Amino acid sequence: MAGTGVKVLAGLIAIPLQKFATKKLAASWRGATGTEPPSAKRRKEQEKANKEAAKLGLLPRPIEEPKVADAIMWTALTAMSIVAVRYVAERSAQEVHRFFTGANPPLGRALTSASDVGARQGAAAAKAT
Repeated sequence: MAGTGVKVLAGLIAIPLQKFATKKLAASWRGATGTEPPSAKRRKEQEKANKEAAKLGLLPRPIEEPKVADAIMWTALTAMSIVAVRYVAERSAQEVHRFFTGANPPLGRALTSASDVGARQGAAAAKAT
């Protein structure tokens, strides 16, 4: 596997990780707030229910708009979960590469630990002088 192979493997690892993280994040949201997380899917479901109620001659229920604070909080939590999943997926892909090839994966734009970054910066500074 080359640098591209590690990135592809990280993508394959990230898919189930993100699904798991999203489910757990939504369950945590429901437990903390008692409401469903804000989403476009939720709004569409409410609109669909109102159309079905109109067909039956019932009064439509008002569509619940999320509060701005809830929307911002949900966006921040989702963004943090994406960053965490990306980091875990990339590090896992690097470890899988190391396990199967016995060598470190090629340097790329993958997330690395701070010590690796410091070592690279030190090597670059040594070459410059």
